[in-house]
Amino acid sequence: MPVFGVAGFLPEDQVKEDNDHIHWAATKLLSAMQDVQERSINEQMKKLRSLLQNVPFAVEMATFQDVGYYAAQDKPAPPFVYTEEEKLTVTRPVKEQKIAQNVAGFYALECGLNYLVTTQQKRPSDILKTVVGDTTSNEYKQLLCRFANATWKAGQPFLGLNRITRTTFTPFYFLSEADIEKDWVQIKSAAGLVLEKL
Repeated sequence: MPVFGVAGFLPEDQVKEDNDHIHWAATKLLSAMQDVQERSINEQMKKLRSLLQNVPFAVEMATFQDVGYYAAQDKPAPPFVYTEEEKLTVTRPVKEQKIAQNVAGFYALECGLNYLVTTQQKRPSDILKTVVGDTTSNEYKQLLCRFANATWKAGQPFLGLNRITRTTFTPFYFLSEADIEKDWVQIKSAAGLVLEKL
């Protein structure tokens, strides 16, 4: 699939589509957080966490995003899920599920690399060496770990929508040092393998 690649090489229409998705998500989230918009950062982050772990809100967000996708293309949106589809089950081989569960560190690394290459004009190999050698600045480490948290969360609903209610399914803001370190271990592992292949 051509859009499954490095962000820097995405065609302009795909970048626009991604921006549209972010716009619609921000629109829906801002509306859902109206009751805390004048409160402290911590209170707003707690609200964000409660929305993130809320299955009915996830359904609302997904439906809103779907409608927004079609609106951005000036097309009428079909039903989000057709009645006959509601109870259908999609099965996957166990191997595919295991790969999906364990590849988030690589995707996080790729996102972070892409960001740093673009904004800092650094070669991927130079960044990878700092990750593998554990000499990455704390700022870059935090960035990469945030990508890891995001990619891990993105995959959880595919394993079961109820997984979003788990305490570890939370904004990075609330993660413990131990949870962040788990992500860092996966990122370092992925960096070592990618560095070998370059």
